Amino acid sequence: MRSSFLTAFFCMLCVLAAFTSCDKNSDASYANPRYATIGLLETDSENRFCIVSDKGNKFHVLNTQDLLDNEFTEGDRVYAEMLGETNLEEPFDGDISVIYASKVLTKDIVALTDENSAEIGDDPIDIYALWNSGKYLNLQFFLLTNGARPHYINLVTVDEPKKQENGYVYLELRHNGNGNTLVNSYTGYASFDISKYLDDTTVKGFIIRDKTFRNGEVFLKYDLEREGVNPQTVRTPQQEENNVVTR
Repeated sequence: MRSSFLTAFFCMLCVLAAFTSCDKNSDASYANPRYATIGLLETDSENRFCIVSDKGNKFHVLNTQDLLDNEFTEGDRVYAEMLGETNLEEPFDGDISVIYASKVLTKDIVALTDENSAEIGDDPIDIYALWNSGKYLNLQFFLLTNGARPHYINLVTVDEPKKQENGYVYLELRHNGNGNTLVNSYTGYASFDISKYLDDTTVKGFIIRDKTFRNGEVFLKYDLEREGVNPQTVRTPQQEENNVVTR
């Protein structure tokens, strides 16, 4: 049995489920704002899914059956996108139709040791987006794969940081591709519990080391956003192109 700190996942849509709506109007609909949210999937009083976002908004999913058909279940942490005719008021509590959803890998930050370093690995992985909400540091990642062998993704602390700055915690994003051939692209989402850092007012943010596919080792500096502070707008090129607003 694998150690508890390693959560295996397969880079296949049937396991880390993703749902994309096949709405016949989808091409024209990109002229309208697309809203994105991340949060917990619950069941409402009408037995529909409701996404309770980290910001406290409640999105009641009209097309719940689509998510059920794609093996989403109550208790999943999800990233979802939806269309909006007009700006959504906050706090929001209303009906929406999801056009894209992906399960979010949810984990604790672990310490890198001699004992676990081989399993945690250090294969390339790219960070596409980075933001914090609720008790989590969230990231959108990109990797290459081909096959059903499990990939491991971890955010780790190390004994000897490669970069240091007062007030910033040094972390490394680690990926173990377990020998999968680098053929097919895969984009997913992960959330890491940063409660202890949010509670420590001396922590300003993170310096995250990422071993990328094209640029090798890079270091990302991220400033933490705490309650009462307007969150940073962190958007991928795809989100910019499709006019996505995070809620």
